[in-house]
Amino acid sequence: MMTFHPRWEVDPDLVKHQTELIFLVDRSGSMAGSRMDIAKATLQLFLRSLPEGVRFNIFSFGSKFSSQFASSVEYDEQSLMRADAHVNAMSADMGGTDLLKPLQHVLRQREHEGLSRQIFLLTDGEVLNAEEVIQLAGTTRIFTFAIGNEADKNMLHELALCGRGAMEFVSEVEHMKVHVMRQLQKALEPAMTNAKLRLISRDGSDKHWRCTSRTIRPIFSGERLVLYALSSLRGEWSEDHQLAKAELTGVGPTGEALAFELFIDADHTTTGCTLHQLAAISLISGLRGNDVHCKNLGLAYSLATSQTSFVAIEERDRATLDEP
Repeated sequence: MMTFHPRWEVDPDLVKHQTELIFLVDRSGSMAGSRMDIAKATLQLFLRSLPEGVRFNIFSFGSKFSSQFASSVEYDEQSLMRADAHVNAMSADMGGTDLLKPLQHVLRQREHEGLSRQIFLLTDGEVLNAEEVIQLAGTTRIFTFAIGNEADKNMLHELALCGRGAMEFVSEVEHMKVHVMRQLQKALEPAMTNAKLRLISRDGSDKHWRCTSRTIRPIFSGERLVLYALSSLRGEWSEDHQLAKAELTGVGPTGEALAFELFIDADHTTTGCTLHQLAAISLISGLRGNDVHCKNLGLAYSLATSQTSFVAIEERDRATLDEP
């Protein structure tokens, strides 16, 4: 297990907005009336506050979901006009509240190279599959807007917490500007993208260890990043194969190369299976759709997953028919 806290200084005037913004708008029946009006007004304010250079897309969801554009588009005057007309035509006419499928769809899309993806969710929080949605949130950065006085703020707060974002509560159109600008400022924070981890053994080779994360999310200055590594060796082991150094590299907010090193002290180690289980959990989180591998990892490391569960059996030496 490796923990990084990368920090860097950046000139705000030189920052490139390397960001893809995805708006998920709840258009289920429960959003009818003032809630839909607040959601549309919030989205309109967002659209008029975006900086040039970002890419964006708008998804509507209910019992089904749809997107305005086939993929995210660059923000300019033309795309703003199209988005403005699209938002004005919105109504709460899409049935139930299935957030899981559109969120899964967004996360399956390949991120544009060099861009950090940020998701803004506008909903009253009355969603189906809340637990599955929250589990999925850990794979990207999500900001939530609780729309209306009866919004499920607890669920939306937990969703934002898992997604390393923040929640805002909006009950009136008049007070939304401060909420929108606060969230947008956080979403546009300069980030390191295209991050890669090189794991180097004592013999200088980078072939003996592998990171459990297939891709590393965008990293923000001062943010805690935890990564896990597993040995790739199958067979004879020697001290030369011991992990000695981890190198984290990526592209900074102004296009510059960033690099951070972490030296491994093999003389201070921890025994037990806890770290192996944490590494397996990290592997499983990147296995969406690979049920067989997920099941095998769950069985190998005694983990409760979407494909495995625990059954408790108590054995007794005598009958207990008359006992509770």
